[in-house]
Amino acid sequence: MDPGQATAPAWDDWWGGPAQERGSRHPGRLSASEQQAVGRAYIAGFFRLTLGRETMLAPLLDGSGARAASAGRAVVRVSAHAPDNARRDIARLDRPLPAGAVISATAHLCAGITAWWAPASPTRLPVCLALADPSQAPHWTPAWLAPTSPTTTVTHLSWTSMSGRVRFALPKGQQDVRRFTALTFRAAADPTLAGRPDLTVRVVDGHGRAAAVPVSAVSDALARLPGTQMPLPKTILRTVRVPLASLHGVDLRELRTVELRTDRVSSGAVFLADLAFVRSSLGRLTELPRLPQVSVSDVQIAEGNIGSRSANLTVTMSHRSRIPVSVYVETLHGWFNDSRIGSVSRRLVLKPGQTQATVSVPVTPNILDDGDAVFWLVLSVPNDAVLERAIGMGTVVDDDPAGNAALPR
Repeated sequence: MDPGQATAPAWDDWWGGPAQERGSRHPGRLSASEQQAVGRAYIAGFFRLTLGRETMLAPLLDGSGARAASAGRAVVRVSAHAPDNARRDIARLDRPLPAGAVISATAHLCAGITAWWAPASPTRLPVCLALADPSQAPHWTPAWLAPTSPTTTVTHLSWTSMSGRVRFALPKGQQDVRRFTALTFRAAADPTLAGRPDLTVRVVDGHGRAAAVPVSAVSDALARLPGTQMPLPKTILRTVRVPLASLHGVDLRELRTVELRTDRVSSGAVFLADLAFVRSSLGRLTELPRLPQVSVSDVQIAEGNIGSRSANLTVTMSHRSRIPVSVYVETLHGWFNDSRIGSVSRRLVLKPGQTQATVSVPVTPNILDDGDAVFWLVLSVPNDAVLERAIGMGTVVDDDPAGNAALPR
């Protein structure tokens, strides 16, 4: 949250200094009492909505952009995701688009950002952003314990033509959208390009009639957030909400296609996620499907003297699944990257009916008295499963006699 187009604080402000001096230097910054008022408004609104079921407060939190008067001059930007019982997904945009869906534009998947603790991985998707400070892109900041696993996979759309479009066909049985109130997706401008990008959302019904709404007319999600100095500005996925009532002249009983068009500006680039029809609703307490629980074992092996070896850890599911289950696996070496332990970073897929898989971590033996080597195998980003025991420890026991001089690491 921020008070509009406030300037970013200088670095010395982040590390202290009199509050009065900081306030006078940056008059746009919220005062302590203003920050408390914002917190009271939205924290109280959340609990009154979720515990008290006061649905009149839902617009504060569902992405529709309503403001709390008690929040004063603060600008609060909300990214919302409707519950499953109130959403019909068109495209999650975390998987490759179908052939022919992108015309006169370029779209590719990306995930995460560059970070000093996130080494490159041969199986990793292209990073979404290269930033000096990972906190500038909170949605994409890599996890400390799983730095090479993809974080928030989205579609990066770029164009240099006003004739570009991404087209999504609605399958039969899903073309009647009258029970929904809005078409939504999450978006952010690519901060590496100048200017403000814009798109047009266009829908076409079964009679060939079309309705179009510019994103800039209903949302500021593609406007860049203020600030010039780290850790500002932020790049955050924000909700674009197109009310279905604004799509005049089309039959909502049989919408055939949804398009994102690049006819607003001649060039640009944006990040896109979670295109769906939604209606404002609170999630209901329902019985969740019994998803498999995934765990990883520990392992201990002797180092050996020559050749190559593997430390084999077992990934186990609690029960069979009728659909494929995937999880990312990667080695974590701690502060010291012992040369005896190789790296693993990949997506592991367990086929329908499969409950176990082996992950082999390369080990290089030697004849040096250099102590035991310890590493961890970390599971993350499960798909159609949940994590139970997500970290397995591997120990490579040094079996060389004392006195064999160890080389400096």
